[in-house]
Amino acid sequence: MIKRAATAMGGLALLATALATGPPAQASTTGQATPARTTAKAVVCGINVGAVTAAGDHVTETYAATRPPTQTAYQMGPRAFYPPGQARLSSTFLTFGDALETQVVGYLTLGDSMYSSSYFKTPAGEVDTSLPVTLKRIGGGWSTYTAFEVSHYANWSSHRTTAYGLRNDGMLSRWSVDDSGVWRNRVTYSGLKGVKSIALISKTATYDTFLANTAAGVLQTIRIPTTAPLKPVVKTVRGRSWQGFETLVATKCGTSGTLLLGIDKDHQTGYLYAVGHASGTSTLIQSIGLVQSFRFHSPVYFRWGAPPLDDPLNGE
Repeated sequence: MIKRAATAMGGLALLATALATGPPAQASTTGQATPARTTAKAVVCGINVGAVTAAGDHVTETYAATRPPTQTAYQMGPRAFYPPGQARLSSTFLTFGDALETQVVGYLTLGDSMYSSSYFKTPAGEVDTSLPVTLKRIGGGWSTYTAFEVSHYANWSSHRTTAYGLRNDGMLSRWSVDDSGVWRNRVTYSGLKGVKSIALISKTATYDTFLANTAAGVLQTIRIPTTAPLKPVVKTVRGRSWQGFETLVATKCGTSGTLLLGIDKDHQTGYLYAVGHASGTSTLIQSIGLVQSFRFHSPVYFRWGAPPLDDPLNGE
């Protein structure tokens, strides 16, 4: 039985980076940044990245923020679990459980439709067919969306689940997801044209914050209050050179920072960055470097998360 929520980052060195006081690094047009001068020592960090392969496999990839970054684990989950070639977007997937029994839940688009996905896996990573496996259609109309995420926030007195979808014309949609999984109260905002990818870095009772990169090369934060009408607060972090990434994946770094993986799908490469607490253009960024000896060839990447109480994000 599942006795308690397990941390999805189990087995990794805890991300706890001390950022330097020197000038922040800029990413080049290929996605690699010039390292900032540093006088502080950094603790080696790690990130759990999920992928849906072209064959429909569900995969876990673990990277350590060594210099250069290294892949420390690769676990093939359920094989051909989703229809081959159909997955386009994925939310963070959450894992609940222990070493004997783990439930995996999240959302992804297959073709034009959004689905909720839930399965139990064995210690070997395969689907436990003796327990419920669900793939439930939420709705259609997703072929024009280019980015998607779900924020699961909880404290000891309240909780919320909020879904975000970004369309190719720059329109952002937000839904509240109730405890039965029904999406409600859609509100929209038009004004994010050119955004290529978003990565959740903060979640609180009153707002979510994303790191985003644009086709023009801007790296920015997008803070989205939970109130209506939907009025995001956008701040530039870097003004150029971040256009090379099609996907951003982020996880907690120390108390209030972020480890950011930028994936360049054109070249099948990934670069790691340590990002300080987001504060506009004064945000410290250190390049950790190119992930070596691994090619990012899957069509979909996402963050592996933990149950909300065990999964704080404080990057802004």
